[in-house]
Amino acid sequence: MELIVKKILWGCLISICYVAVTGFGMYYDKIPDGQLSSAIKQRFKMDSRINADHIIVNVKDGHVVLKGVVGTVTEKSLAEGLVAGSIIGVKSVMNEITVRPAVGQDDAIKKQVEENLKTTPALKGKEINVSVNDRIVKLEGLVTTVLQRRAAEKAAEIAKGAKGIVNLVNVKPSRPDQEIGKEVAFYLLWSPIVNIDRVDFSVKDGVVKLEGAVEHNAHIFTVQQDIEKIQGVVAVDVSKMTVKRRKSRAA
Repeated sequence: MELIVKKILWGCLISICYVAVTGFGMYYDKIPDGQLSSAIKQRFKMDSRINADHIIVNVKDGHVVLKGVVGTVTEKSLAEGLVAGSIIGVKSVMNEITVRPAVGQDDAIKKQVEENLKTTPALKGKEINVSVNDRIVKLEGLVTTVLQRRAAEKAAEIAKGAKGIVNLVNVKPSRPDQEIGKEVAFYLLWSPIVNIDRVDFSVKDGVVKLEGAVEHNAHIFTVQQDIEKIQGVVAVDVSKMTVKRRKSRAA
């Protein structure tokens, strides 16, 4: 009886050893590729050190091929290590992941500003250079109107992430001062908010200087904006404009 018990125990021990040596390996071989792929992706999600949003996992007969893009060499190595070292059933790992650093914030802002400039109708055909440093956008180039210069600045201001604008865009006069002066005089003569007898002006190198008086501060702003729209005007100087209200009849 004792001999029979010993044989049974030895048989169990041998079976356990066999399972330990070969049984698990046989189990690993039976893991479906789809299940193994899901396990790998889940393992990536569990590790905060790696951004696996753009990693592609392909599995065939337990052999894993990693493709896609990560931002650092460390992430690439980490992805391979996680698969090879913590997932059962993986027979081999081929790491074909591409390392492509994420676009910096300055680069992203620059790209957005350039796109905004291209889609601004007033700037069609104008070449404006854009550079960004620490989220400060610098604009350089040449335009023919003040409105175009402002349009370029507006295109930069609406770029997400930009915290400041340095507008170095220059306005080049496209018409002789005499022609510009004729249109300024015409505007002042027919403007309902300007008394032509109370306002003088001069034009030099496309810069219009106004001197005189209007009845309201808002009129100064309106006149400046209107004259800036005249073709060839580089700038409008209203520093010598003043406000003098007329006396009412009651007064």
